[in-house]
Amino acid sequence: MLQTVGASSETRVIRADDLMQAETEPDKSSVLRILSDQKDSNYPIFRNALPPDDIATLATCLFDLRASKLVIYWDHPICEEEKRIEIPI
Repeated sequence: MLQTVGASSETRVIRADDLMQAETEPDKSSVLRILSDQKDSNYPIFRNALPPDDIATLATCLFDLRASKLVIYWDHPICEEEKRIEIPI
């Protein structure tokens, strides 16, 4: 079965790419800012199931290879930074 990319996913990918291109020196903080982005109320990257969207982001994961850990956020990675678990990798 082929996966199709809808307008929602396509819009989010374009937004993430635009944000990444604007970063002069991407780092962990900039990646979290991108994954937390909610500027587009119709197609936010971080989704919280508020109208008009009815889907929520369950988790956001950051592989920090320099620190050898996986960080899993179960809420907004910037606003609720303490809601996370860190796993050594």
